[in-house]
Amino acid sequence: ALPILHRKLLERAKTKRNWLEEWWLNTAYLDVRMPSQINVNFGGPAPYLEHYWPAKEGTQLERGSIAVWHTLQFWDMLRKERLAVHKARNAPLDMDQFRMLFSTCKIPGITRDSLINYFRTEREGDSPSHLVLMCRGRVFTFDAVHEGAI
Repeated sequence: ALPILHRKLLERAKTKRNWLEEWWLNTAYLDVRMPSQINVNFGGPAPYLEHYWPAKEGTQLERGSIAVWHTLQFWDMLRKERLAVHKARNAPLDMDQFRMLFSTCKIPGITRDSLINYFRTEREGDSPSHLVLMCRGRVFTFDAVHEGAI
């Protein structure tokens, strides 16, 4: 059974850029029939401050600002294609999923959801650069890039 599976995976790898990505995306994310914000989306590229700066009353603005700053630095490295290639035992990993962290919308479906992604590298063209902030029931939006800089 394992040699047959191995052969089928090798065949799939000939026609797919990443033989696992589609299966993983569908099974772990798009076929899940529960709210993804609290059950699937665990975090992002921000620093995890709770390890060295325990949360306490009155620090939300400062902590949120630091997390946004780090997230924007990561966004900028992706836009400029300057993020170092991640590797496992000297084998390069597929980093295409990083672009899904930004400007991505999950569209609900009956049995499977779908994704729309608007993120683009500088080489690929324009990309949304606005942030949306929700506070006390109000929604604020602003552009994080001014005159080409964060």
